[in-house]
Amino acid sequence: MRLVPPNPHPGVALFGVVIGFFGYIAWNFHPLASVPLFALSAWLLACFLRGLRMHLALGREGVTSVGRITKIVECHGGKGRPENWWIVHYEMRDQHGTLHRGTFDEENTLPWKEGGSVTLRYHPEAPSIFRVE
Repeated sequence: MRLVPPNPHPGVALFGVVIGFFGYIAWNFHPLASVPLFALSAWLLACFLRGLRMHLALGREGVTSVGRITKIVECHGGKGRPENWWIVHYEMRDQHGTLHRGTFDEENTLPWKEGGSVTLRYHPEAPSIFRVE
Protein backbone atom coordinates (compact mmCIF):
# COMPACT_ATOMS: atom_id res chain seq x y z
CA MET A 1 0.00 0.00 0.00
CA ARG A 2 2.15 2.85 -1.29
CA LEU A 3 -0.45 5.56 -0.61
CA VAL A 4 0.08 5.21 3.14
CA PRO A 5 3.77 4.39 3.72
CA PRO A 6 4.40 3.03 7.23
CA ASN A 7 6.32 5.30 9.58
CA PRO A 8 6.19 4.37 13.29
CA HIS A 9 8.12 7.47 14.39
CA PRO A 10 6.14 9.40 17.05
CA GLY A 11 7.06 12.70 15.39
CA VAL A 12 4.80 11.78 12.46
CA ALA A 13 1.81 11.42 14.79
CA LEU A 14 2.63 14.65 16.60
CA PHE A 15 2.91 16.54 13.31
CA GLY A 16 -0.45 15.07 12.22
CA VAL A 17 -2.08 16.30 15.43
CA VAL A 18 -0.57 19.79 15.03
CA ILE A 19 -1.77 20.02 11.41
CA GLY A 20 -5.22 18.86 12.57
CA PHE A 21 -5.23 21.64 15.18
CA PHE A 22 -4.40 24.19 12.48
CA GLY A 23 -7.27 22.70 10.45
CA TYR A 24 -9.58 23.29 13.39
CA ILE A 25 -8.44 26.92 13.61
CA ALA A 26 -8.90 27.36 9.84
CA TRP A 27 -12.44 25.92 10.17
CA ASN A 28 -13.42 29.00 12.18
CA PHE A 29 -12.26 31.33 9.38
CA HIS A 30 -13.36 29.41 6.32
CA PRO A 31 -14.53 25.77 6.42
CA LEU A 32 -13.31 25.01 2.90
CA ALA A 33 -9.77 26.15 3.77
CA SER A 34 -9.52 23.52 6.48
CA VAL A 35 -10.18 20.53 4.20
CA PRO A 36 -6.56 20.15 2.96
CA LEU A 37 -5.26 20.46 6.51
CA PHE A 38 -7.66 17.81 7.82
CA ALA A 39 -6.76 15.54 4.88
CA LEU A 40 -3.03 15.92 5.54
CA SER A 41 -3.57 15.30 9.24
CA ALA A 42 -5.55 12.12 8.54
CA TRP A 43 -2.88 10.89 6.08
CA LEU A 44 -0.06 11.46 8.60
CA LEU A 45 -1.95 9.70 11.36
CA ALA A 46 -2.75 6.78 9.04
CA CYS A 47 0.96 6.46 8.16
CA PHE A 48 1.87 6.44 11.84
CA LEU A 49 -0.82 3.93 12.83
CA ARG A 50 0.10 1.57 9.98
CA GLY A 51 3.78 1.75 10.93
CA LEU A 52 2.99 1.23 14.61
CA ARG A 53 0.86 -1.81 13.76
CA MET A 54 3.73 -3.28 11.74
CA HIS A 55 6.27 -2.50 14.45
CA LEU A 56 4.14 -4.20 17.10
CA ALA A 57 3.56 -7.22 14.81
CA LEU A 58 7.28 -7.95 14.38
CA GLY A 59 7.14 -10.74 16.96
CA ARG A 60 4.52 -12.80 15.15
CA GLU A 61 4.83 -11.69 11.50
CA GLY A 62 8.51 -10.76 11.36
CA VAL A 63 11.00 -12.59 9.18
CA THR A 64 14.52 -13.23 10.46
CA SER A 65 17.46 -12.45 8.20
CA VAL A 66 21.20 -12.19 8.61
CA GLY A 67 22.70 -8.93 7.45
CA ARG A 68 26.31 -7.94 6.78
CA ILE A 69 27.80 -4.96 8.61
CA THR A 70 29.32 -2.60 6.06
CA LYS A 71 30.48 0.29 8.24
CA ILE A 72 30.60 1.37 11.88
CA VAL A 73 30.78 5.07 12.73
CA GLU A 74 31.78 6.10 16.25
CA CYS A 75 29.96 9.12 17.68
CA HIS A 76 30.56 11.08 20.86
CA GLY A 77 28.00 12.61 23.19
CA GLY A 78 24.91 14.46 22.12
CA LYS A 79 21.72 15.37 23.93
CA GLY A 80 20.38 12.35 25.75
CA ARG A 81 23.20 10.13 24.46
CA PRO A 82 26.00 8.39 26.29
CA GLU A 83 29.57 9.59 25.89
CA ASN A 84 30.35 6.97 23.20
CA TRP A 85 27.83 5.40 20.82
CA TRP A 86 27.93 3.95 17.33
CA ILE A 87 25.94 4.02 14.11
CA VAL A 88 26.04 0.60 12.48
CA HIS A 89 25.44 0.43 8.71
CA TYR A 90 24.24 -2.90 7.35
CA GLU A 91 22.90 -4.52 4.22
CA MET A 92 20.65 -7.56 4.05
CA ARG A 93 18.56 -9.50 1.59
CA ASP A 94 14.86 -10.00 2.26
CA GLN A 95 12.93 -13.20 1.62
CA HIS A 96 12.59 -12.27 -2.08
CA GLY A 97 16.32 -11.62 -2.51
CA THR A 98 16.06 -7.81 -2.69
CA LEU A 99 19.03 -5.98 -1.15
CA HIS A 100 18.19 -3.47 1.60
CA ARG A 101 20.56 -1.07 3.33
CA GLY A 102 19.97 0.63 6.66
CA THR A 103 21.40 1.80 9.95
CA PHE A 104 20.78 1.36 13.63
CA ASP A 105 22.28 2.92 16.76
CA GLU A 106 24.16 0.98 19.40
CA GLU A 107 24.67 2.71 22.73
CA ASN A 108 26.18 -0.04 24.86
CA THR A 109 29.25 -2.09 24.12
CA LEU A 110 29.76 -2.80 20.45
CA PRO A 111 29.48 -6.58 19.87
CA TRP A 112 29.92 -6.32 16.09
CA LYS A 113 32.81 -5.67 13.74
CA GLU A 114 32.90 -4.32 10.22
CA GLY A 115 32.35 -7.22 7.81
CA GLY A 116 30.61 -9.25 10.51
CA SER A 117 27.01 -10.35 10.58
CA VAL A 118 23.96 -9.21 12.50
CA THR A 119 20.60 -10.94 12.87
CA LEU A 120 17.58 -8.74 12.08
CA ARG A 121 13.85 -9.38 12.35
CA TYR A 122 11.98 -7.27 9.81
CA HIS A 123 8.38 -6.90 8.69
CA PRO A 124 7.83 -8.62 5.32
CA GLU A 125 5.75 -5.71 3.96
CA ALA A 126 8.25 -3.01 5.01
CA PRO A 127 11.85 -4.18 5.62
CA SER A 128 12.70 -0.69 6.93
CA ILE A 129 10.76 -1.65 10.08
CA PHE A 130 13.08 -4.02 11.95
CA ARG A 131 14.72 -4.85 15.25
CA VAL A 132 18.12 -6.29 16.01
CA GLU A 133 17.96 -9.78 17.48
